[in-house]
Amino acid sequence: MKIVILCACLLLLVIHFTAVFLYSGLFIKNERAGYLLQWYAYPYFQQNWTLFAPAPRSNYNLYARCHGKPAEDIFANLIHAHRQNRLAGNEPILTAFLHYIHFFETATGRRNAVNKISNDKNFEMLQWAAGKYLHCRGLDKDSLKIILVVRDAGNGHTRVYFN
Repeated sequence: MKIVILCACLLLLVIHFTAVFLYSGLFIKNERAGYLLQWYAYPYFQQNWTLFAPAPRSNYNLYARCHGKPAEDIFANLIHAHRQNRLAGNEPILTAFLHYIHFFETATGRRNAVNKISNDKNFEMLQWAAGKYLHCRGLDKDSLKIILVVRDAGNGHTRVYFN
């Protein structure tokens, strides 16, 4: 009986490590198998390359107001929700906003204290994501107002971008 239990445990370990290895290497070409591996591995065994990354150089606040509703700090809300429950699934949208902000900041090169942004594709992507997050209908230029506040951690300078 002990040998059967030991063999079953070893089989489960082999299946587990094989699934995690295949998931991490992205060797799966079959869409269904890839979905099953992601379902198994993502919430608990997901790794990324930022394990030893340097601390962020900037702090962000992303205020958004849709159709006259009160403005809310989307970025602070997402960080708070993510810190409250790491398994709730807020990490992908938080990462998406970080990427939108990073691409906008690196592409524009604006370093003035206050910047009104118009006709910038990266800022429009950020605006689109904020509208989707707030479930804002009719995403025209006037229905959604966003303000991005960037504070440099090193020197304390603040930059404000808005539409």
